[in-house]
Amino acid sequence: MRAAADLHHFGVALDQADAVDIDAEAVEVARANVARNGGADRIALAAGSLGQAWPWPQPPHADLVVA
Repeated sequence: MRAAADLHHFGVALDQADAVDIDAEAVEVARANVARNGGADRIALAAGSLGQAWPWPQPPHADLVVA
């Protein structure tokens, strides 16, 4: 979830980001960091996996995927 901050460091701006981690505690820490840095309106955080069961609202599309 640190990827968005790293991208900003290199001058890449994100309009919207979805971040997923299997560790619920890591998601809570990231959520606090996003709120502290004013990104809550642009970054959606979720605990889980990107498997078939993920509740995608439409077929997934991403300009960038970081693993």
